[in-house]
Amino acid sequence: MIEELLRPKVVINVACSLDGIIATNKGPLDLSNEEDWSRVHTLRNNSDAILVGINTIINDNPGLKVKHVKLTPPHPYRVILDSCARIPLDAKVLQEQATFPTILFTSEITKSKSLVLKEKGVSIEIVNKTEKGFLDLGMILDILYKKYNIKKLMVEGGGKVVASFITYKLVDELIIFYAPTFVGSIDGIPLFPVKAKETISAHDRIQNLDCKKMGDGFLIKIQYGENKCQ
Repeated sequence: MIEELLRPKVVINVACSLDGIIATNKGPLDLSNEEDWSRVHTLRNNSDAILVGINTIINDNPGLKVKHVKLTPPHPYRVILDSCARIPLDAKVLQEQATFPTILFTSEITKSKSLVLKEKGVSIEIVNKTEKGFLDLGMILDILYKKYNIKKLMVEGGGKVVASFITYKLVDELIIFYAPTFVGSIDGIPLFPVKAKETISAHDRIQNLDCKKMGDGFLIKIQYGENKCQ
């Protein structure tokens, strides 16, 4: 009998420009306003884990901590998708593991690097790759749910990670803060970096969408239906 795969509720949170750019090839963009930052960190505080891809760690080196609002302990896990274990050993997410625990998902890692990371207190999970060469998100979510008791997962990026969750229909809520600015697509990193559709049908249109002003920008929330996995 095949064991049933379970997963947390997945909430994707991103900030982008009016033309859909989340960062540039030279690094991150400061797109959120103060009101949105408070919302983002409240969402972090109310999540069991915060997930990003390795490119976000290498390019932005975030700490993925709860700030701007008072933390309700324990701090959410910091989850990194890193298929080839490229994470720098001085990355901020590897620090202070006793208080801010990190889980690294990879498909291949050297014994020496594994030992160093484990000595720092990092949890390492080996998972399969899909036929497209990406880490198996279904397996990752199943491990987070069953082994780490993650019931609500916040996904913050980058673009390829966000696109993968949406493409494989592993998202329950998508929250986008649009900053009132145009960045430009040349050298820009788009919110949804996949091959463009040639036509748009009624089936492709988002049904459950809510929009509201937030400071000088605006916030969109998209519901993808009730999470059946909890």
